[in-house]
Amino acid sequence: MARDDEETIRVGDSKPTIQMVSWNARSLREKVVELNALIEKLQAPEIICMQESHLLKDNQLRIRNYVEHRQEVEQKNSPGLSILIREDLNYLPVRSTTGPFLNYQSVEVHVGRTKFLLTNSYLRNNPKQHLHEDKLRTMLERPNHILVGDLNSHSPAKGNRKSDWAGQTIEKLTLDLGCMIENTGEPTRSATTTNQKHAAIDLTITSSDFTYPVVQW
Repeated sequence: MARDDEETIRVGDSKPTIQMVSWNARSLREKVVELNALIEKLQAPEIICMQESHLLKDNQLRIRNYVEHRQEVEQKNSPGLSILIREDLNYLPVRSTTGPFLNYQSVEVHVGRTKFLLTNSYLRNNPKQHLHEDKLRTMLERPNHILVGDLNSHSPAKGNRKSDWAGQTIEKLTLDLGCMIENTGEPTRSATTTNQKHAAIDLTITSSDFTYPVVQW
């Protein structure tokens, strides 16, 4: 996949299946046509989580049959996050956190009698000297939780050739907290030049008590 390609996650077993997409859009203002094409291609997934949306307060995003939950761009902080939720799905906004290196937004999703927490996240490159691992722990250690997003983390366990602070820290925290990294090892960013290499920097992480016992990545 290219860096701005989508990852599709399906959750469900005996419960209704929910299709979620995680996509680093790198500015939605120029990619609304591409977004609509993606929705058509995937036959209207219930949830689309987008990172680096670059949407300001005055930038409207109107996608038919979807409601947008947004974290707007903040100077030197958030590059913008958006969650599109299909209108037939009930949800409640829960938390939005911004900072110079870690940004995330959460919603509580209701499906029939079941509910779970969904977090859309973005972690900048090379946060080691600027971000304590407790910030990542706070983001991860919530019950009945699925987290998706561009975490710019490298670890051989996730299919990368190299390892970095973010990859090592997230791997350690998921083990400590009993979370599951659902990635299969497939790259989420493919090389576009001879100097680049395929990498899996985008993650899907579920808590040990996640409501939907089956996650297809």
